[in-house]
Parts: sequence; C-alpha cells; structure tokens
Amino acid sequence: MPRKKTLAAIAAILLAAGYWLLERADRSWLSTGGQDAPADTSEVGGYRRLSGCRLAEHRHNDGDSFHVRHGDDSYEFRLYFVDAPESRYKTYRGGDDNGGRIAQQGDYFGGLNRDQTTGIGAEAKKFSLNLLRGRPFTVYTKGENVYGSERQYAFVEVEDAAGKRRLLGELLVEQGLARIHTKGATTPDGAARSKQEGKLRSIEHAARNAGVGAWRFTGR
Repeated sequence: MPRKKTLAAIAAILLAAGYWLLERADRSWLSTGGQDAPADTSEVGGYRRLSGCRLAEHRHNDGDSFHVRHGDDSYEFRLYFVDAPESRYKTYRGGDDNGGRIAQQGDYFGGLNRDQTTGIGAEAKKFSLNLLRGRPFTVYTKGENVYGSERQYAFVEVEDAAGKRRLLGELLVEQGLARIHTKGATTPDGAARSKQEGKLRSIEHAARNAGVGAWRFTGR
C-alpha cells in the first residue's frame, strides 16, 4: 500500500507538471501571436499585401512610423493619412530642431504646449508599438517612398482590443493620438481617398467630442 500511494503521488505530480508546461506553452503562444506564423505576399487592390509581418525593435520607431520584418526582408513604413505628434523635442546636427513641427502639431489639437504635444506623441508611440509588438500584422504598400527617404507609405492592419481587424491609422485618430495630415491614398479595399478621409474626419469628430487623447486638453 505505501508503495502504491507513493507511485500515485508521483503520477499526480507528473500530471500536474505536464498541465503546467502545457498552459505555459499556450500562454507563450498567445502572447506572441504565434511566432511561427508564415510571412506571405499577395496582390490586393494594387497593393502588395505583406501578411505575417513582425515589429523590428528600433530606436526610431514611433506612433506612425516603424521598422518591420517580413520573412527575410526588412522595411521602414510610414502610415498613410495620419501624423502622430513627435514624442520628444530633438535638436539635430547643424542646429536645426523639431520645435516648429511640434508647434504645428499642438496647434492642430487646439493649442497644446510643447510638453502636452510630446506627451501625446509618447502615448501614440506606446499605443502603436503595443499593438504591433509580439503578434503578426498585415501591411499594404505600393512601395511609395516618403520624401525621397527609404521609408515607404503603407496601410497597416492590426487586431484591436476586441479582436477586430482595423487600420492602425483609424485607431490612432479614434484615440485622439494623431492628426489627419500627410499623404492619403485609395484603400486596399477600393475606397477612394476622399471617402477614407471623410471616414477619418468622422472618427476624429467623435474623438474630439469624447475628449480623448489630445482633445482632453482643449475639449470640444
């Protein structure tokens, strides 16, 4: 009897350990969105559809521009339609700085000061990178370069908190974390540029009325 009890106890411990390891593995898979999800390329509405993209950590990643890995390839993408505020004040070689850009961004939201504007920029950066980090997402791009740089304009499709697939640019405007500013384009599903801009204006109007993000400083 003692021997049987000992064997039963050992079996129970091993079974519990097995469940713990399985649960740990499942949680790891969920937290990463499945790191083995394959990268795939197709053509949709005149865009290259890059599925299975991954965020590449980089010091220049921010709310509307970030480095991305797709299979063995690396890119830096900039969102169509939206511009998230600068996340900090910076000076460059030669004496230039981004103070003027920060002031323009603050004015858009009703007159935010520098600290308020860069604070919203930091929120936008955290919001976007949290959605992109640790899970696959989809990029739609035509390879259009941003002002002659190596960055390419793109629409980025992510999964929101409710598990719905959404365009990241729309989510940023919805949260009051980006202005409608910069190059627009027809969406991959065929919506005209003017229609998509109208949709963003409606989203922005709701965000402003709700006083979220940058709009909390200036109200309606």
